[in-house]
Amino acid sequence: MPGHPNSGAHAADIEVAADLTLDLGPSDITVAALSLDGTAAGTDITIASGGSRLILQNNDNNQFFDWNTSDTEFTMTYEGANLGRVVMESHGVAGETNTISAPVRFRNNGFHEGIDVYGTRSLTLAGPIDIDGADVTAPNLGPSARLRSYLPQGEKVLITGNINLTDAVDGVNGRLLQLNDYYTSNTLSQDSVPPRGMIEVTGVISGLGTLWANWSWDVDGADDNTKDYLHDPAPVPIATKSTMPTVILRGNNTFSGDMLIGRGNLVVGHNNALGTDTVTQRGPAGNSKEVGYNLISDADDR
Repeated sequence: MPGHPNSGAHAADIEVAADLTLDLGPSDITVAALSLDGTAAGTDITIASGGSRLILQNNDNNQFFDWNTSDTEFTMTYEGANLGRVVMESHGVAGETNTISAPVRFRNNGFHEGIDVYGTRSLTLAGPIDIDGADVTAPNLGPSARLRSYLPQGEKVLITGNINLTDAVDGVNGRLLQLNDYYTSNTLSQDSVPPRGMIEVTGVISGLGTLWANWSWDVDGADDNTKDYLHDPAPVPIATKSTMPTVILRGNNTFSGDMLIGRGNLVVGHNNALGTDTVTQRGPAGNSKEVGYNLISDADDR
C-alpha cells in the first residue's frame, strides 16, 4: 500500500500453534514491526519468499522541535516508545523456532533508529540482507543501519544469510552496519536500556561498507561533531562478559571498509572475520575513558 508503513503501529503479528511457512508472494512487503510467536512445543514459523523482499522500515520521525532552544535535532529514543524504530519480537515455547528465510532489506536508517529485536526465543535471518540509503560519512550524526539484540542470555539473533554493505539502490556507495551499537548523549538523547544480547553472523559480509560492533561513545567532538556529545554506555568497565553485548563473526568476510570495535564481546570465528581493511577501536580521543571490550578468538591457533 503506498505510503505505508508510516507508523510503528503498522505491524504484522503472527501467533500460531502449528508449523507455518508464510510466503511473501510476488511483491516486496514492508513492515514497521513484526512479531513471531509459536504457542505449541516444536512449532516452526518461517517467513519465506520466492524472490520478493521483507523490507524493515518505520517512517515515524524520532526527532522533534525543542521550543526552548529551537533545536530540531532534539531526539527521543526511549526504549519501549517506538519512535522511528523497527521492532521485531521473537517468542515461543520450548523447541519453537522463528526463521526469516526471505531476503531482508534494512531501510530504517535514521539517526538513533534501526531495528531492535526483543522476545524470549532466538531469531534466525537465513536470507540475504542488504541496506538501502544509510550514510557512512557521518556514523554518529548521519543515518546508519543498526541491528540490536535485546534477547535474553542463551538466545540470539543468528544471521546465516550473506550481508552486502554496498548500497542496494545506487550500487556504488559503501554503507555502515552497526551491530548491537548503543550510546547516550548529554545533548541529544538517552537510550534507557543498552542491548546486551548476542548477534551471531555465519554468513559472508561483503561490499564496500564498514562494520561496527557493540557499544560506543564520543567525547569532546572527536568524530567532528558540532556539539560536545557524551556517549556514555552503561554499565561501568568492570562489567562481566555476560552483561555486555556480544557479536560473533564466523564468515570469510570480504567487506572493504573499516572494522570498528566498540565496547562488548567480539568473537572472531574466522581468520578473515574482520574484513580486508583497517581494524579500529571505537571510543574517545585520548585516555579520558576506558573502552572495555573483549576481543575473543574461538580457536587457539588464530
